[in-house]
Amino acid sequence: MVRKKKEEKSGRGNSGTGAASVGLSREAVIARVAIGLAAATLCSVLFARIVTDLGDNSALIRTDLRISNLVQTFRTPGFTRVMVFATDLGRWQGILAGAIAVALALALQRRKTEIAALALMLGFGQGAVWLAKTLIHRSRPEPGNALTFESSFSFPSGHTFIATVFYGLAGYVLFRTARRRVRVLAALASLAVVMLIGFSRVYLGVHWPSDVLGSLAAGAVWLALTVTSLSLREPRSFAEEPRAARRARDWQDLLIAAAWAVTVGILYSSIPLRQPHTTALVTPIVSEHDVPAQLFLALPKTSEDISGRPMEPINLVFIGTEDEVRAAFVRAGWISADPLGWRALRREVVAMTRRSPYAAQPGTPTFWNGRPNRLTFEKPTAANSIRERHHIHLWNSGLDSDAGRHIWVATAHFDKGFERTSMPVPVHAIDPDIDQQREYVRKSLTSAGAVRAEARLTVTGAQKGRNFAGDHFFTDGTACLLVLR
Repeated sequence: MVRKKKEEKSGRGNSGTGAASVGLSREAVIARVAIGLAAATLCSVLFARIVTDLGDNSALIRTDLRISNLVQTFRTPGFTRVMVFATDLGRWQGILAGAIAVALALALQRRKTEIAALALMLGFGQGAVWLAKTLIHRSRPEPGNALTFESSFSFPSGHTFIATVFYGLAGYVLFRTARRRVRVLAALASLAVVMLIGFSRVYLGVHWPSDVLGSLAAGAVWLALTVTSLSLREPRSFAEEPRAARRARDWQDLLIAAAWAVTVGILYSSIPLRQPHTTALVTPIVSEHDVPAQLFLALPKTSEDISGRPMEPINLVFIGTEDEVRAAFVRAGWISADPLGWRALRREVVAMTRRSPYAAQPGTPTFWNGRPNRLTFEKPTAANSIRERHHIHLWNSGLDSDAGRHIWVATAHFDKGFERTSMPVPVHAIDPDIDQQREYVRKSLTSAGAVRAEARLTVTGAQKGRNFAGDHFFTDGTACLLVLR
């Protein structure tokens, strides 16, 4: 009886701190430490690998530019507002407001250890980010493509690191103490917010994708070590609390969360993004007669995959405004491809399942000079099937003719069916004779009366190669230059 009373007294003493009276077994402690250290080690290796790759022209760094440019093609006014709100969730003002809210909720539960862990994670984490930025001093992406201005160095992303640490710990606290049906939702919501904040930094043009990836890795290291330490102290189970206490705590948490949400809303509506400094760009001018000789003196001669590896040579060149290019292809019976998106993906899946036509099916983005194709046109065959089509990608070269018209470069090929690749979605297999498709485009536009003059230019010379999907192609390495009406 005496021993039992002592145990009960010990339990009442521990309950005041929010910890259970019964400790973890030795096996449980070893398992949690091992898992935590393994996660921290893996993320540390990933972070170190990214830092190492920053020093040379690795595939990761080459991919940075192409992913950034591809993401920015999805910009719309509505989506930009969502991304601005997401980046506000990672601002120091939003994180500070959230940290105060979480600390208040923890204080009402007398959970001092979690409060101290939160303060240490944010304080030391912010200092670590500043030190890493100073030591690595990586430049930010081209400010001309950014929607806001940041003056500090680029690597790592401070928004993403602090968001990983803060929202990760907040999600862990909820996962350990909330009702069972809320736990999975809390974990998924924390992950979604962190990923959304990281994506917003690339979308807004202020960070490279590897900046975000490195910050996710570094933040995960810091979070894994902290969570492992906290998990060795079992918090009091939600089910062990009296029902009245549970309801009171629910209302407390709800009011605190509402106050934080209002604060973030005020932040979003009252603090605008700092606008980047814009400078007028001077477009180089090339005489139409000199295009065959000068076009590729300082520009890539081939298209590229997402890592920058060369693919098909440029086999068509157009001189005309964007409106003239669009009008020429429409006049010749070509269709402008739909932009990538969920609606297009749904239509594509339906067409593939039912074997029905989808003439405006989006094409897989292809890169040239680090940028995704600006325009895509396609023309169905007599079979009128989603499986085959004439297909062309166009890029604005950044040069204008002396008549004030843009100079476009393009690659054309014939899609002859779907094939399985390492990509998560089916892609078209191409006919290896890409010169035949070049001639088809030339004849198609010429017959429609859309061409004023034409010429030939040598690009690479005869060669063979493969595209991103591994399909073979061969070409004589020349291109058709078409001056549009």
